[in-house]
Amino acid sequence: MSAHQSTQWFWSDWAGDQEVRRLTVAERGLWIDLLALAAVGKPVGYVCDQRGNPISYEEIARFSNCTPTEAESLIAGMLEKGAASRDRTGRLFNRRMTRQAEKTAKKRMAGKLGAEQTKQVWNGLRALANSQSAVALARASAMAPRAPPIQSLSKITTASIVETPKGLGDGLAASPELLAAIARKTG
Repeated sequence: MSAHQSTQWFWSDWAGDQEVRRLTVAERGLWIDLLALAAVGKPVGYVCDQRGNPISYEEIARFSNCTPTEAESLIAGMLEKGAASRDRTGRLFNRRMTRQAEKTAKKRMAGKLGAEQTKQVWNGLRALANSQSAVALARASAMAPRAPPIQSLSKITTASIVETPKGLGDGLAASPELLAAIARKTG
């Protein structure tokens, strides 16, 4: 048995279940032992070995400290009174445990699918945020003032310089450095 296996136990169900109430004290004692085996069975809820095969009366008797004949007669009483069930392969099982295991498996799958969908949403939002950052960066660089292209001094002529006549406001004017470079070039 696993050291970390646990199961919810509903005392009211144990005390209030009519099938369990009809069991003798010895049958109830064996049934609680079988429930312990069923809790760690593969599949959960079945009294079976780790490969899913039914457990023999000898093995049940060893586990419950009784004889194989006693185990067989007690199990027959449990089946007759409806507390236990047996499947087609001969495995004893607890109906509530099997229903709970199916419910748990469905919830586990739903949680896994939900987690995958949430991961996809977050990845989409992250990609959108990254693309919006890229768009914002592109817009910012497009709106940033551009420096004039650097021209080689050999292409600059005195015709490139336009002086602003007095009284006409700001026009194109050459910087002192540009005028000095032109003077050297033409000079």
